[in-house]
Amino acid sequence: WGRLDAFIQAHEVQELEYPLEEGQLICDIRFGFSSEFGGISFPFEYDDHVIFAFNNRVIFTSFAPFISLFEIDENGYPIFDWLDIRGVPMQNNVDSWAIGTDYTVHLPPTQTQGYAEIQIDEQAVADLTEASLYQKLISLKFIATGDNDNGDCRHSGIEFDVDLLLGN
Repeated sequence: WGRLDAFIQAHEVQELEYPLEEGQLICDIRFGFSSEFGGISFPFEYDDHVIFAFNNRVIFTSFAPFISLFEIDENGYPIFDWLDIRGVPMQNNVDSWAIGTDYTVHLPPTQTQGYAEIQIDEQAVADLTEASLYQKLISLKFIATGDNDNGDCRHSGIEFDVDLLLGN
């Protein structure tokens, strides 16, 4: 979409996919940002907002108003779909949201180098991964989105461990 100040006009998606082999099942997935592992803290800069999704289910975002725009699946998880947020008004303030009720998602203000801290409720992460046990593909997406300048839709990087336990 064309550049328009204060409206979601573009996005950049970084995706990691892991297809399961025939007969393989997901037994468990553990994310390094889970409270079970103490969460993560790291230097971070982004512009204008970010979303992290597992199999298109939003785990956290820098902008909570996005959540009300996404369709909700049968287990109560918001499903990321670019078409749901494309062209909607946005603000540049940080208003973080994550699955569960016991989480910490502290992000620096947009376009500001700072420190991020992410710690998401262990049970909420376990419930989300349990709802995906019969998927044939594991998809992790980190989405950066923005409005109208050359610096939008970027981030400085995020790194965390993912432990994948598979069975037959």
